[in-house]
Amino acid sequence: MQINDLKQKYWLDYKYFRFDSPLNGARGLYFFNIIRWQLESFHLRFQKREKFSLPIVNQVEKLKTEKDFFCLLGHGTILFQLNGIKILTDPVFWNIPFYKRYTPFPYSVEDLGNIDIILLSHNHYDHMDLPSLKKLKNAKYILLPLKSKRHLKGIFPKERLYQLNWFDEFEYKGIKFVFLPAKHWSKRGLFDRNTSLWGSFLIKSEEVTHYYAGDTAYFSHFEDIGKVFKIDYAFLPIGAYKPDYIMKHNHMSPEEAYTAFKDLNAKHFIPVHYGVFKLSDELVSEPYERIKRIIQESEIHKIGEVSIF
Repeated sequence: MQINDLKQKYWLDYKYFRFDSPLNGARGLYFFNIIRWQLESFHLRFQKREKFSLPIVNQVEKLKTEKDFFCLLGHGTILFQLNGIKILTDPVFWNIPFYKRYTPFPYSVEDLGNIDIILLSHNHYDHMDLPSLKKLKNAKYILLPLKSKRHLKGIFPKERLYQLNWFDEFEYKGIKFVFLPAKHWSKRGLFDRNTSLWGSFLIKSEEVTHYYAGDTAYFSHFEDIGKVFKIDYAFLPIGAYKPDYIMKHNHMSPEEAYTAFKDLNAKHFIPVHYGVFKLSDELVSEPYERIKRIIQESEIHKIGEVSIF
């Protein structure tokens, strides 16, 4: 399979100012299902907040290394260093509207150093956090989905904002970025559902290829992406999956994420997007407990851990 085959299979339409595709996760958000969810989960609003935090390590001195590494910072925020270039995905440093962190951010923003490239997978508040982005004004380039730059007006000069369609590429100092599909959706206000695009990122140097899936449901795109690209590290989301009849259209369970890893034919599985915010009905600790039954606990990278490769 070639990348042109992917383009044909995962077509993208922009009609009436909205994006549509076979990977439109909003199609599963039917009105009656949402009402059912609200009624069934009403009692959860009165539950006492769970006491939980993911294991955290502080390796601030290792962040200064000149070697290639990645570091999980919680939720969808990952710091990569490739060939001396620092790349940050979906930066969220603090609480977000209506949601408090269970696992704190492991470092100060200053500890991360000068960020060269910011990757934004979509415009949901837990992935595109404006207060966090305002702390990164010196970033050289921000790669983000089509029709998304309006959200960043006044934060970054427009010449630093590169909007990408699925399969668009961007290259910086020998690092190639490819924006790829994800089965999800976008929304920040009451009436802007899918008026901007969503997706995932391939990050490729001569030595290593990373795949950051963003937010996504399980779908055939994983197998197809794995046929086109040789992936070393797959960063796949494992949280926000209950109730299944709502969330299966937009997110993966730990078991589905592990199947996606196999479909991608990647070498390493790195679970992300769990244990920080309670975005759905499962306990915030549940994805961590379930992923430990799938892979050994020693293989699960800790928040703040600097993983040199």
